[in-house]
Amino acid sequence: VMARQARSAGALVIGMVTMPFDFQGQRTGDQARAGLDAMRSVADAVLVLPNQGVNGLCGEDATAIETFERANRMVLGCLAGLGRMLRGGGLLPAGVAELDHAMRGGHATWALVEASVQGRGRAGRLAKELLEHPFLEDGSDLRDAPAMVAVLLGGPDLKMAEVDQVMKDLHQACPRTRAVVGAHVEEAAKGTLSAVMMVSRPAPVSPPVAEEPVVLPPAPLLMEDSPKPRRGKRKRKTSSPEQQQLALQLVTKGRFEKSEPNLHEGVDLDIPTFLRRNMVLN
Repeated sequence: VMARQARSAGALVIGMVTMPFDFQGQRTGDQARAGLDAMRSVADAVLVLPNQGVNGLCGEDATAIETFERANRMVLGCLAGLGRMLRGGGLLPAGVAELDHAMRGGHATWALVEASVQGRGRAGRLAKELLEHPFLEDGSDLRDAPAMVAVLLGGPDLKMAEVDQVMKDLHQACPRTRAVVGAHVEEAAKGTLSAVMMVSRPAPVSPPVAEEPVVLPPAPLLMEDSPKPRRGKRKRKTSSPEQQQLALQLVTKGRFEKSEPNLHEGVDLDIPTFLRRNMVLN
């Protein structure tokens, strides 16, 4: 409810959840995952602390009280580092604006880790502890991480070479990750080098939905046209009739040979019509 109200007011919403141990059963795990999904829907970023990963911090010989005390110290250390970042300032300032740019609208889950070392070579050992943290799932979160936020804390003896070495080691593990870096100096941290790191996890990829195959009807078989047998009586072949000519002979006019022809509009009526028109008689 508070996350929804903050989101409606336009604020950057960062949530934090703890996931149960594996031995707490599938039902508890399913309920926790459902709550995580609900938080992601309204928060810009959700920091996830898996209780199961606490066992990797303390070892098998640690008692239950020691395990939970270590988990509580880690949570307090992470919250303190996040608080220093939100307050701004520091040797390398990285505040609300940088967090807003990295987290706003992502609705992603973020791994949250913390480490602290002392003594010689502390920069290299700090980077190693961060990269091998059990909350990062054997480093797979770093290799595919879209974004990373790292806040270093040291005393007045903190050297820039140490900050440079820590960040170089982290960038080498995730060269494509967009990084936000902050560094703070406090008198109480003299002799100690610590860091809080938040790593964005890639969005889960939904499995592709299998499409139902489209079954097409079989194509009709093309049969060669074959001559169909004719039924009934066969028709006789008939040949076209040949035109016959009558054996007619021209007959002279006899005694009327020298008489004037009977003309009508220039036509000699004494000549038969079939001769004048060259008609063939059957």
